[in-house]
Amino acid sequence: MSRLGAPVSRTECLCFCRQSLTLWLAVSGWLMMRSDADKWATKEGIKAPIFWGHGSSDQVVAFDNQKHGVDVLKKLGCTVTTAVYKGVGHSLGAASLGHIQRFFGDAVKGTVENKEL
Repeated sequence: MSRLGAPVSRTECLCFCRQSLTLWLAVSGWLMMRSDADKWATKEGIKAPIFWGHGSSDQVVAFDNQKHGVDVLKKLGCTVTTAVYKGVGHSLGAASLGHIQRFFGDAVKGTVENKEL
């Protein structure tokens, strides 16, 4: 079983996007090739607002990957909304679904900003 779904999709959003994205969701996972992201990220991928939630007790993907990835995305100029789920592992819960719903609402209204939920 591949464990690369989230990192590959993040890379696709930033690197291969050649048309406008509305938004993208990142739950757990990490950002691949972050040391040279400024060389491969497209302006279309950078423009899309991002939601990144991660459980602090994730045993599959180290929790620190969220901070490292978000730091890189913000340096690129991305707008990133983050959420940390204390005590949650590598899964979605009711709180994350509520945050995602709020993020979608903000994206529709055009009011997404860099913030922590």
